[in-house]
Amino acid sequence: MAERIKETNFNTDLFRNIIPCSSNSPPWTVPLPDFDTTLKIYQKMQTNHREIYNRYQVIIESHPNFKLIFTDASKSSHGVGYAAVSDNQRISSSLPQHCSVYTGELTAIKEALNLARRTTDANFLVVTDSLSALEGIKQLYPRNCILRGIKDILRLLYNDKKRIKFLWVPSHTGIPGNEEADKEASRAAVPSSRSVIRTPYQDLKGLIKVHITSLWQQKWNGSHSKLLAIAPNVNTRFTLPSGRRNQIIMSRLRIGHTLATHKHVFEGTDAPVCSTCNQRLTVVHILMECPTYQNARSLNHLSNDISEVLLHQTDKLVKFIKDIDMYFNT
Repeated sequence: MAERIKETNFNTDLFRNIIPCSSNSPPWTVPLPDFDTTLKIYQKMQTNHREIYNRYQVIIESHPNFKLIFTDASKSSHGVGYAAVSDNQRISSSLPQHCSVYTGELTAIKEALNLARRTTDANFLVVTDSLSALEGIKQLYPRNCILRGIKDILRLLYNDKKRIKFLWVPSHTGIPGNEEADKEASRAAVPSSRSVIRTPYQDLKGLIKVHITSLWQQKWNGSHSKLLAIAPNVNTRFTLPSGRRNQIIMSRLRIGHTLATHKHVFEGTDAPVCSTCNQRLTVVHILMECPTYQNARSLNHLSNDISEVLLHQTDKLVKFIKDIDMYFNT
């Protein structure tokens, strides 16, 4: 497998920087922290931000002895930035461009917990706008390496008699600490100057997938397949009609080889010519050009785009073929 990856010219040096997926804490020894997601009841696009902020203030006032740490992450075309912001400290940095925002969010939370370990306060409210990150922390057996690291730090904080609580807030609703963390993360989303940055294997899997898809696309572009004209992108999805006979008809139409247009190859005769137009009989001519079938096209609402017809209008196309009496000649 490794040799095959090398043959694709993929930068295998990245494998050396994968975060080791080990944990020092059995999951049952890590007490689950408290999570407050009550602000989920507000639809951000349908609720006045002042109302959300007022409710947020009520939550904060109910935690008078908690030190607030806001976290956020941001992704740009240059990289992923993350930040952890408290009243007197700013921690921000960047990750490689192939990392996900999710990795940035988890890294920001991990830095917030490390900050909690270094301070003398006993109670901390970590405020994030990433629900997915909080759902990950709730997992008993997380596969993500950063989540396992977070679990280890939570155990250390618990042993140090420090209390951690997580609060979810909707992003871009005017909550000052969240807005500040967002700005810090956005500023940090630049190419990293650090020579070695460890990242989760999940992000590397995504990078490999993009690389392999790119190679596949290059090979597809240089192929002579009849499908290339209607599906130039390797990620194109086809719609299949129900019934095996209908699926066979669609496959033949897509590659341009039907009994009506290519029977002469087997019989050793001349290529067929349209009796109406005196042009070479092809799938494109039948579906798009021949005036004989214009009424049938209109009745079945076929698109003027051959790719749309062959890829997505499968049921309409099968009915069209039946209407022009070509169902058993396709």
